[in-house]
Amino acid sequence: PQQFNDAPFTRVDFDGEAYVSQSKALALAAKAVGVKFIVHLSFAWAYGDQHGAVVDESYKPNKSDAPTVKAAVDAENAILKGQVPSAVLRLGFVYGGGSAALESLMVTLRRGRFVPLDEAPVNWIHELDAAEAVRRVTEAMPAGEIFNVVDDTPVSTADFAAQFAQAMGL
Repeated sequence: PQQFNDAPFTRVDFDGEAYVSQSKALALAAKAVGVKFIVHLSFAWAYGDQHGAVVDESYKPNKSDAPTVKAAVDAENAILKGQVPSAVLRLGFVYGGGSAALESLMVTLRRGRFVPLDEAPVNWIHELDAAEAVRRVTEAMPAGEIFNVVDDTPVSTADFAAQFAQAMGL
């Protein structure tokens, strides 16, 4: 599912109905083949618009915000309510060396083209930190739990792109 959670500089078509049905199918298939635990990677943006509030795992997602939010929460529930013990990791936008969106951003910046940016703070997570969170949850197997996995400080896409450009020497 993280193909929808790459750095938000490129448009990715998100088919919520397909995502939910795939999650349900995964839960059934996992049970059928004897999987012992599922770590479901979800999205920090699954909370929807919390109007600037800092959220933690006790907050309930605002499913009325957008079809993408509803689909993300419905997919999480399909996994959590399945017959295989599971946990959900709500990741910030993932960035790192393997990011297709950052590769695209780099090309766009080098060409001096326009990049749509926003000043609103968003959550991020480096790919290695996300992998470490997956490792820890896989080892601990905290069934039924939801964890937010994000960098320490939210940063707007404008600030992220500026820092990225500076790191590239632009």
